[in-house]
Amino acid sequence: MMKAASQQTIASVSGSMKNLNVAQETATGNTQSPRYTPDRDPLAFNPLLREKRRQILPLPKRHSIHSVFAGITTQRDLNRMVSQCFALGCDKYYQRCSLLEELIESPSPVDDLFMSTLNSGPMYSTDCCRFVQTYVNKFSKHLLMKDTVLSDLEKIVKESCPPMDIYEQIPFMDRVGKSHYIVAEGVKATDALSALKNNFSIIDCNMAYEIAYYEVILALIGEDNFNKTFDRSSNTPLTIHIHGNSETSLKNFISIQEPPLNSDPSQQHLPPENLQKGKVYYFKNHKDYLDKHPKGAAQGFNVMLVKKRHNTPYFTAFGFPGCGFTPKEISDELLDLFNRSAFDDYQKESLYDNLTPSDKEAFDRLKEKTITLEELHANKGGWIRARGDYLDINKIKAKFTYLAPIQYRARHCLQPIAGPLTGAFLALLIGAIICVAFSVQFEASKQDGDDKFSPQATLLVIAAFIGGMTGFYCQHCQCSQRLARRLISGCRRPSPPETSDSITPSSLSLESLETAV
Repeated sequence: MMKAASQQTIASVSGSMKNLNVAQETATGNTQSPRYTPDRDPLAFNPLLREKRRQILPLPKRHSIHSVFAGITTQRDLNRMVSQCFALGCDKYYQRCSLLEELIESPSPVDDLFMSTLNSGPMYSTDCCRFVQTYVNKFSKHLLMKDTVLSDLEKIVKESCPPMDIYEQIPFMDRVGKSHYIVAEGVKATDALSALKNNFSIIDCNMAYEIAYYEVILALIGEDNFNKTFDRSSNTPLTIHIHGNSETSLKNFISIQEPPLNSDPSQQHLPPENLQKGKVYYFKNHKDYLDKHPKGAAQGFNVMLVKKRHNTPYFTAFGFPGCGFTPKEISDELLDLFNRSAFDDYQKESLYDNLTPSDKEAFDRLKEKTITLEELHANKGGWIRARGDYLDINKIKAKFTYLAPIQYRARHCLQPIAGPLTGAFLALLIGAIICVAFSVQFEASKQDGDDKFSPQATLLVIAAFIGGMTGFYCQHCQCSQRLARRLISGCRRPSPPETSDSITPSSLSLESLETAV
């Protein structure tokens, strides 16, 4: 689970917001709600300070499935694409929550802007309850929600809500279980993904990075192939789940590589140095968090690396700004969320009558407890060794081989038998040379009148079999592969040593360029 969005107030909204009419598009995509007239994106009116906005650098080149098979798009490029999509989604959510906070603090209601901002993307269930209940309690005479899906807010939070338009209430995805959605019948997978990004729904941080994975796959294979691959009737329908990739169709495209744990026990709360973009990492709260906050939403943060600056990593999460926080800032946030007064994140008051006796005992024991940063790190808090999910370029190649150029498909089909064929061919060539060199001896060895027996043919068959088995072994034996790589690297001309006063273009990585910018 993840925390509620950061509650930071910003500069006051100008009084001109009262007269704004914000566009509301329904599930049909073309029909507009009769209650509103088209205007501009609600986030265009968000008066966030300019330095709080995250300007993410565009990728240096266009990527597609053809560039993947051509080797132009590498695993690193794929990781950067995932990180970029995730950071953009997180930043949009952060701006929406900042705008909703300001609307709640404003002295007069701006119903159109409040409702359109809610309707323009997914939300945490705790944030949705807090925003709606606070706004209704403050401006109950102005906000009309009886004709929207928000009229039954308790049911939405309890059972979760698939992406839909708040006013028309036409879902783009079906709810399979709590926070488990699948693309609806007759709905294109691209439309369902767009609704997940741009329409109201209840999601959490696990589902947020699943959306980023789908976005990257869509960018690579295009809309038509995406709709065919993730259609409801296919073997891999578009699904997202609160428990992560293993419960969705993304399991066919995801691999896991857990980050190593720091060998120094006193430094295990710090992330390792070899962090990579596009991978999912985790920051965990104190082990007693849920005992003190039974309905809390800050048990931990699923994060992705955004950038590194002066060897300091910055991570973002659903609810964080797109520019991200340092590990120290994230640990401080976890500490503050543990030490705050215990209250129901949904009702904003302590209502724990439904707890079991053991849970009540733990709550009574911990409700006044506060901890230090050292205690957080000593009790399984801060950085932990977990997650490591990433979008695997090799699995994408295997899934979409039919989209590859004919040359790649030919190589892909021949690759499993390349070793045996090569070994058999070389053995036959050697056998043929032996047969030619010792043809006189072979002829003399033939028995008189026995034309069926041919020692040359027997030799060639045996050589082909042995060569094929040797080729198969060499293709699958890692020792032979390492030996071949060493032989090849030994034949290459060594690169000249770099001097301290010269910088070559190859030494300027994308990471260093981004840091410099």
